[in-house]
Amino acid sequence: MIKHSIGSPGRVLRSSYSDNILAIERATPIYDALKDSISGEANKRWIYDGHKEEGFGWAGQVTGMICDIPTVSHLIDRMVKEAESIRGKWGKTE
Repeated sequence: MIKHSIGSPGRVLRSSYSDNILAIERATPIYDALKDSISGEANKRWIYDGHKEEGFGWAGQVTGMICDIPTVSHLIDRMVKEAESIRGKWGKTE
């Protein structure tokens, strides 16, 4: 979570860049100290240019729950099996 110290928290993918933002927040928790590090340009460097160590990428709540990267086929199969399991627990077989 970055930008918490300035009242605008947001989740990002962890990197040395985001760790640096957190260090700045701990040392000087004001916008002026953070503005260059949290700029849209820094975000673009990660997203569009792929420079993870020169910017940051926003992330959702479930990012920390990802434990593998399956193929699309495997993911669909897993989702169907989980849905069938849930349906079976509800007592429905159709």
